Amino acid sequence: MKKILFQYLLLLLPVFAVAQNDPPVYKDFITHARELVNSFKLNDHVWVIETRISKESSEITAVDDHMQVLWRTTIDGYSVGAGRFMGHILALSASDYIGMKNRILGPYTAYLIDEKTGKQISKKVFFDRKSDKIEFPSVYFNEDGSNFTFVIRQSKQGTQMFGYATKLSTIEDLTVIKLDDKLNPTISNPKFPDEEFVNMDCNYNGDIFLLTHAKSEKNIKVTKYESQKFESKELITLGMNVHDESDLNDRHGEIFASEEDRNIVYFAVIHRNPEKDDELSVSKINFGDHTAKSVNEPLTRSHIKEIEKAYVPFDKNQDKPDIGPRGLREKYITESNGTLVVVISNQNADIGQYSSSGFVESSLIIKGYDANLASKFQQLMPSFYRSNLYFPLVTHRYNNTLFMLAATGGGNKLVDYYGQLDLVNGNWLKMTQLPKKGMKGVPSPQVMWFADGFIIPYQEFSTFRDDISLQLNSY
Repeated sequence: MKKILFQYLLLLLPVFAVAQNDPPVYKDFITHARELVNSFKLNDHVWVIETRISKESSEITAVDDHMQVLWRTTIDGYSVGAGRFMGHILALSASDYIGMKNRILGPYTAYLIDEKTGKQISKKVFFDRKSDKIEFPSVYFNEDGSNFTFVIRQSKQGTQMFGYATKLSTIEDLTVIKLDDKLNPTISNPKFPDEEFVNMDCNYNGDIFLLTHAKSEKNIKVTKYESQKFESKELITLGMNVHDESDLNDRHGEIFASEEDRNIVYFAVIHRNPEKDDELSVSKINFGDHTAKSVNEPLTRSHIKEIEKAYVPFDKNQDKPDIGPRGLREKYITESNGTLVVVISNQNADIGQYSSSGFVESSLIIKGYDANLASKFQQLMPSFYRSNLYFPLVTHRYNNTLFMLAATGGGNKLVDYYGQLDLVNGNWLKMTQLPKKGMKGVPSPQVMWFADGFIIPYQEFSTFRDDISLQLNSY
């Protein structure tokens, strides 16, 4: 192994840019890309990142914890996801995507890839159905590659508004697909409530949780489909403290299937309450004992001001939090070592003189709950950004620490706020704005987390194709 290290160093000298005290940078890791699709952990030292090069092809790249590229491979079609699968990498693609109509088109193809070399082992069309309905594929992988579930929800093809499809929350059909190591599919078509789609998740066992809402009712139905026998189902009705039935329309919330108990799923949603104030509802649905429990928190303006005043800055140079005007929305939910974490923020359209031109998102409110949904802590991250893109919260869990990256700034000055949150007491262990020297573009959510640091891809936008560079940061 030592004999080839010198050759690698010679190759990498023109690529890496490292100044004293600045994080290492891999310039032009990928050029002329369309978008970053996905990233996932292969082992403690290697992650895989998937990049859509065009509508017709994607590149899958293995990167180690020193930003060395181990291999690259290309798959055909419009990528819909990839992950570990039975000791290999499984990548999936559709035949096409029509942006104006928001349509992903089959047939769907699976690629089995050797995780050590990136070479393609096999390829197979695993699902082909002719339909005029809109399809929404969802892909679920266990981190260790032990389980994979592919779900396709079909929606009505509604009337067109400015060229875009409507009625996208309907459920016309639900198809669940499992693959074996030869890429042979097992296809199920479970029954589903004749209601509007709210959200969906899949747990480590391959069980599916489907949330739906009838427009004439003040509740949400939670349906569980057992893995491998999706025709059988259980249903729990979750009553909601809303002003009227319409307050749940088009509210998708955040859902998280427990990684500690296959019978439990969590759900967080902000809606109007009977007093017409915004209210956060956090629910725990347990199919083990057939119970549903919720806690509600009215988000009045006076209450938000109290949250802002109670915040203790991590250091004196930190910005003051500004949660902003009405428009709080749920952003993130997770569970770690018995602590449920829910993050909400103010997300609004950035209104220009003549039209809406992007997004404005203000400080994050982070709420921690115990297993019985009793409050453990409340914390703020004083981030703020203005952009034509929406940036999800990026996290990494390790023991009782939640590592968080949140976009802050605007335009070419947009960077990541980095924080380490203690999940026992809700205190910040560390918080800082990450340096951006030598990097162009905006940080991507497809972050790669390692034992000694994390790699952030930066995407530099251009008219037709984007260039992507990498930055290696320490904890």
